[in-house]
Amino acid sequence: MLSHSAFPYGNSGLERKTTEEGICDYLAGSYSRKISDWEWQRLFKWDGWNEFWPGRNLLSNKHYPESLEGQIHKDGEIFSSALMHLELEVGREITHKILLKALELLAPSLSMKQAAYLILESDSLLFNGLHSNEIVGVFDARGISPYSIIVANGNTVSRDWTRFKKTIFYLSHGELKIMENETLPTEIQLFDSMGRLVRSFSDLEIQNGRIRLDGLAAGYFQVRGKTKVGWFCQPLVLH
Repeated sequence: MLSHSAFPYGNSGLERKTTEEGICDYLAGSYSRKISDWEWQRLFKWDGWNEFWPGRNLLSNKHYPESLEGQIHKDGEIFSSALMHLELEVGREITHKILLKALELLAPSLSMKQAAYLILESDSLLFNGLHSNEIVGVFDARGISPYSIIVANGNTVSRDWTRFKKTIFYLSHGELKIMENETLPTEIQLFDSMGRLVRSFSDLEIQNGRIRLDGLAAGYFQVRGKTKVGWFCQPLVLH
């Protein structure tokens, strides 16, 4: 009901449904953990964890995509475990606020990686990106990093985002901020969802670490940055 109220009829697509199952399991487990610490990681411990049904685990080590079975309840452990680990790192109240904000952004047919990015985006909207490192860490550990990094260097393409952990962007009060100034890219371009170049940014703007996004309509964009080892991409959502 929470998800439907936030985004009516948004629950379509296999990974979108899987994400919602994971969210439901996390919220149930978080509530159970608040009441009792006994075996809190075992969801449905009163009915599962026996020879008839193994139950579900809120501290699962399942990893995307090799752990996927095409079954939303089993695969949802990837997302629920990431959220539970986030709660353990930043607290229940903060995690719930971020998650409930993200519900209104979970459009139909989203992938789990896109949903993870919207969790990060919600932290940016609510807390100015204060918990971005923790969010990236828990989702990256499960193979659903919020960042889709593609690095092109000569004839090679790498999807290893870890080389750019200190060169990530987040939104704050209408500005695109670069998280760590010591790894500033030398060039930044912004493309719309159709792949059209919308804007490029000067060296002065990049060196300042704050890039104004005035005049841009809401929508999905790709930020592309150039570093000494190649180009990387990161999704961006403007509201």
